[in-house]
Amino acid sequence: MSPTRWWPAALLLGALALLPFRSGGDAEAQARTPVIDVYFSPKGGTRDRLLKEFNLCKTSIDICVYDISSGLLAGAIKDAKGRGRKIRVITDSRMAGGDGSEVEFLKKNGIEVTVAGGWGKSMHNKFAVFDGGLVVTGSYNWSDGAEEGNRENAIFIKDAETVGKYREEFEKLWAGKK
Repeated sequence: MSPTRWWPAALLLGALALLPFRSGGDAEAQARTPVIDVYFSPKGGTRDRLLKEFNLCKTSIDICVYDISSGLLAGAIKDAKGRGRKIRVITDSRMAGGDGSEVEFLKKNGIEVTVAGGWGKSMHNKFAVFDGGLVVTGSYNWSDGAEEGNRENAIFIKDAETVGKYREEFEKLWAGKK
């Protein structure tokens, strides 16, 4: 074989040899690899993904959002509670009493809700931690407008370090330390 015919293949093989090799059986390395899914609205599937996560949840959901005014999401929270999941919600004090808020519905259905913020301050976070292993965050408000008309985003992240930071923040807020 002439050098002009084999050198492209040799170059390709050499480049491949420089890439890190990962066998399918390296479960520990795969478990450390973050899994990130990104959604955009309107009508980008964020609400459907949230509903799916509520249904897949096995133990707990910690929710820290500015507002919950989506009846579908509030219903999914109630249903998860009905299946024995531990649910805690932190929301903004001004939004909790606003038109369309689902906070009273959640409270009436046995969900632990605390309000944060106050005059001049907002609890403007938008995140939830599912089973201590998945966090969803982004600009996505838990409202029908977020799904149907607004330009918003949500990122679903499975990464132990990242999820751990959100869990810590939730616990601080829940305890009233921030």
